[in-house]
This record gives sequence, structure tokens and C-alpha cells, in this order.
Amino acid sequence: MRGYRNIGMPVLIVFVFLICSCGTSSTDSPSNETGSVRFSIDVAEKSPAAVSPGMATVDCERMRISTVTAELRDNRNNLTATGGPWSCNTRQGTLSGIPAGEGYTLIILMRDADGNVRYQGYVYDILVPAAGTADAGTVTVRAVNNPPVISEIRGNNRVTGGSGIMQLEVIASDPDGDNLTYYMTDLPEAEESGYFSGASFDPDTHIFTWNTVNYYYETGEYLVWFIVTDDGEPRRSAWKRCKIFVDSPTGSPTPDTQLVLNTDNDTTEVVGRKYASAGEQFTMQLKDTSSPVHTGLIFSMYPEIGTLNETSGLFTWTPDIINTGNSLLMFYIRSAMAEPDWKKILLTVGGVNVCPLLEPLGLRRVMEINHSYEFYVTAEDPDSENLTFEAVGGTEEYSDPFEYGAQFNANTHKFSWTPDSSDIQYSPFGVLFTVTDSYGQSDVWAVSIDVRE
Repeated sequence: MRGYRNIGMPVLIVFVFLICSCGTSSTDSPSNETGSVRFSIDVAEKSPAAVSPGMATVDCERMRISTVTAELRDNRNNLTATGGPWSCNTRQGTLSGIPAGEGYTLIILMRDADGNVRYQGYVYDILVPAAGTADAGTVTVRAVNNPPVISEIRGNNRVTGGSGIMQLEVIASDPDGDNLTYYMTDLPEAEESGYFSGASFDPDTHIFTWNTVNYYYETGEYLVWFIVTDDGEPRRSAWKRCKIFVDSPTGSPTPDTQLVLNTDNDTTEVVGRKYASAGEQFTMQLKDTSSPVHTGLIFSMYPEIGTLNETSGLFTWTPDIINTGNSLLMFYIRSAMAEPDWKKILLTVGGVNVCPLLEPLGLRRVMEINHSYEFYVTAEDPDSENLTFEAVGGTEEYSDPFEYGAQFNANTHKFSWTPDSSDIQYSPFGVLFTVTDSYGQSDVWAVSIDVRE
């Protein structure tokens, strides 16, 4: 994701800022132990205009630049000195009162009227002499691509199965005015049987639509992702997770404790829906209504759950919380005297366990060597169950930070690490954080870590 938009031939517009010594320093060292840093600035503008480098002034209004500032940071990323804000067309700059030393980084930031950074550039490894001036040379400042922002998921995220239409609209914007592309993942898909209608997402209108048609199969909760990506360089994205719910119709039929099979009429249709509750015994009697009544009946089922008496046809089962949701069961009756018969039912087990959700951790973090970092992993669980946290490092593409000193406390949920210079060669690193509730439902979040000087 490194690089910049390539539109026509980049134009370098040279600034030569004329600023007297005007930096503020965070040090109180004696004057003979401090020095200065001077610099000039080039702007690599993303413009197709045929303007030669250094031959034009900056069009501040068109480029939406209002002010220019400078920051100087030491090798532990501490802010040591600042300069500005200066006007867009100021020329040359100097920061003073900087403690003598090496490993400084100069950062030039160009902001719009709202304070958003639109252009930035860096110069690394600056050596500041005591009672002298370091020449940082020319800082090439390039356009910054800010990520889009999803401000709202507008609409109804809960409907009644079989009769409700769910619509959700993604409301997003981009601070740079880039074009946006909309996506959706984990979209509930239609099944060939026709019992599950599925949903659709229109990337042009940014609207998710689900016209539920069969509450037998569609009742439940679903976790979906909405993603918005801009066309800047590098491309940036924003994500939002959203839970959607399809409820059973009001006044659903009461549990039927009897299932009628008929060896005179072979059919494999779904004959109805039965209801059970987690932790409570469900009982159903299978009966044959064929005429004349056949003897030597044998009952069976698929999949085999609970207990089915193959001669009496009595089915019993006490589902656990992990069995919540919808299960399609097939019951079979056969006799040496007649044709067999199948019946299918949809058994819905109530007491649904809701998955825990990790709070967003971001997808990428940058850590500088010899600097200590820590952050906490947090999650919420609608069922208020006990949660277990875990962190696993390393994949085929990423190194394991825990092999190089990183730590994760499963009790406090704190990740901590102080990378050193030897870790740069193994960057990037990757960590997969997992939270699991008492019934094994979990949520995961992957974070990549870049280590640099």
C-alpha cells in the first residue's frame, strides 16, 4: 500500500521558504549544547498540468493548502521542536534550540483550512551539531490520502421473517474528495432449495436489501461487514460491522408434540416447524396413520441426535446452548408390509447465544525501535458471559512478535512491546487476537505491525 497516484507527469514545485529562526524547542539545555536545522521544501503535486519544476508558485486554493508546519522528533519519536504555522507560500525554514544529537526526523505538514493534513514529507537521520546548524536539505512533500469515513448505517436492521423487507444504506464521505467504492461481505446468500431467499447489495446506491420469504429458514442473527474504499494513492478503506436480525412472526405455532407419518403416501416435503428451548427436554411422538395399520414398524432419523425409540417412535432430546438455531431433521418410517415414508421438520432451538465482539483495533500499527508500546484488547458480549482472550503471533507472511519480546497478558488483555533495532529485519509482524465466550462463540481481529527506526 505504498506509492502515490500516478496521473500524468508529477510536477515538482519548489518552495524556498524565507523564515527567520522561529522554532520552539522542548529542551532546556544550555545554548552551547543546542543547534539548529534548516530546510527547503519541494511539492510533488498530482497534477497533469505541464509546469516545469521550480517554475511556478503553489496554487494554494486549488491544492487546498492553508498552512505549513514543521515538526522535529528524536529517535524515540518524542516531539523536540516545532515551527509554524506559516502561510502556504512562505519560503525556507529553520528550527532552533534543538539539543545536539543524532537520529532526528524532520516532518513537514501542509494542512487545509479544517486542519486536515493534505501534504507531508520526511527527512530521517539528521545530525544536529552543538552550536551549529544542520542542513536537512530538501524535503519532498507529497499528497496525503486520508481514509474515507463511514458516518452512518441508515435503515432497519431487524425484520419479521417471511414478511419483512430489510434495507440498510451506507452513508460515507472522503475528506480528500476521492471517488468511493462500496462493498459488503458475509452477505446472506440464497439457496437452491428456495427456502432461503438471500440478500443483495447495490454498490451504486450503497443499499443492502433483504426481502425475507421463509421464516422457517431465515430466522436468526447475522454479522455483516460494510467496506468503503477510495481511489487515492495508496488506497484507503473504512469498515463497519453490523448485526442484522430476522425474527420469528408474532404468534408462532406452539410446539407440536406429534409428527404424523403415513406409509401409504411417500413424501419428502417439509411438514412444519417445531420449537425447543436450550436446557429443556423436547419430546415428540412419531405416529403412523396408514390404513390398514401396519405392524413391525421401524422408525429412524437423520442426523442422529437425541434419542429415538425405533419401535415406539418416541423422540427425546435436551439441546444445549450450542445447539441453538435451526436444524433440519428427517424422520423415516418403514415396514416390510408397505412403502417407506419420510417427513422433514425444521427444529428451532431457542436461547440463542450471541457472539462476543472485539472493539476495533485497527489493521496496521507502526512502532519505532527503542520505544515502548502498549494497548488493551476489549470486547463486549450481549449475554454477559465470561470471556477468554488470546493472542497468537505470526503467519506465513508475518513474523511472530512474541518471539522477539512482545507480551500479551490474557488476564488484563494488555499487549506490550519495546522493539529494538534487530527487529527491523523481521518486519512486518502479525498478531491474531481472539475473544471467546463460555459456549465457544468467538470473534477475531488481525493486526499487522511495522517496525522502523
